[in-house]
Amino acid sequence: MTDWKAFLIDDWCEDGTAGIIKAYETKDSRIRYYKRDRDPKSAQTCRNIGFGLAEGAKYVVFFDADDLIAPYCFEQRVLAMDKSNDKDFLSFPSKAFSDSPFDGLRWGFGVKGCKETLLTLLNWRTLSIVVFTNIYKRDSLVDKEIIWDEKLLSMQDADYNIQAFCKGLKHGFAEEARIDYFYRHLQNSVSKQIFNKKQFDSHLYFISKEVDLIQKVYANKYDFFLKSFIVVFFELFERDKRSYRQLLKLPIVRKDLCFASRLLAYYAIGLKGKRHLFKPYCKYNEVSVNEWRMQISSKLCELIPQSMLLCSLI
Repeated sequence: MTDWKAFLIDDWCEDGTAGIIKAYETKDSRIRYYKRDRDPKSAQTCRNIGFGLAEGAKYVVFFDADDLIAPYCFEQRVLAMDKSNDKDFLSFPSKAFSDSPFDGLRWGFGVKGCKETLLTLLNWRTLSIVVFTNIYKRDSLVDKEIIWDEKLLSMQDADYNIQAFCKGLKHGFAEEARIDYFYRHLQNSVSKQIFNKKQFDSHLYFISKEVDLIQKVYANKYDFFLKSFIVVFFELFERDKRSYRQLLKLPIVRKDLCFASRLLAYYAIGLKGKRHLFKPYCKYNEVSVNEWRMQISSKLCELIPQSMLLCSLI
């Protein structure tokens, strides 16, 4: 697969990466280097800039800067999309790693879970897809005005894909595909800072946005799952009293007096009262997490040997 272009957007990196990319750019015209020319500083801003530069492309894939892809990644994804005319985006298996792509880590993304994919996006612990697992038809993203939300500090991938589902994009899993993306497990990555209190406002904004979007499209169909999603929020900021006051302002909470009263009781009792007050939501979240862990581990154990062999042959 040689018909591709890579747009590398520099978020004002200071480690010498720019010089390395520019050296590649002089050797290969398909590689294009650009420096972020507007605020805010964020991965989403860079992705929006890169997406704009990719005008005319049939498909787009968003990759993170510190990860690895298999030699067959582009070819596998493009061929699958060419055969799936009814889909706007497809998801492919990925694997996390610390030292080498096929090390002992047995978790990742891009595998079909036991539940509807949209539901898996409403819990940061059960994300079945993220952006780097996907290949999108660019025209579909343009037509539905799906863009990266530059206000978010985390959960950007979930927001992007929730937009895709709610705006009617057709999705599928490439279930016969091999692992083609390797996600680098770093202790100081943004995903590891998800509990940081500095991100409180971002999380609250994310919850409000997704609740409004999903209810606008599906009415009350997913209310139980959205409330389970809100309960997960308690785990992020259980000691921050602002979270309870702000959550009480959400329409989905205000309209359910029972849920609102339980939230008020939780405000007074604290973490010890969580399981008693929100038992069905806690139970659902626990079952969902366990199901997802088993599913991804089982699938990766199946795919790793086959993917290792394919990588060694290329």
